[in-house]
Amino acid sequence: DTPRDVIVNNFLLPIVLFNVIKTGVNVGCIMLLYKPIITALRSTHLVEENNSGFTLKSSLIMIGIGLTMVAGFLLCIFLLKQ
Repeated sequence: DTPRDVIVNNFLLPIVLFNVIKTGVNVGCIMLLYKPIITALRSTHLVEENNSGFTLKSSLIMIGIGLTMVAGFLLCIFLLKQ
C-alpha cells in the first residue's frame, strides 16, 4: 500500500496547476469575448446603452491583454506537456 501523504503530494501540484491554467484561460476568453458580445447585444437593444467612457484605445488594450493571457496559458500548457 502507498501512504496517503505520497498520493496527496503527487496529486496536489497537478490539480492546482490545472485549476490555475483553467482559470487563466477562462478569464482570457471572457476578456476577448465580452466586448463583441455586449456590442452586438446593445446594437439589437437587448441591453441598455452604457456611457461608461470606454474608448477604442481602452478596448484594444483589453483585447491585447486577453490575447496575451490566452497565449501565455497555452504556452504554459504546451511546456507542461513536454
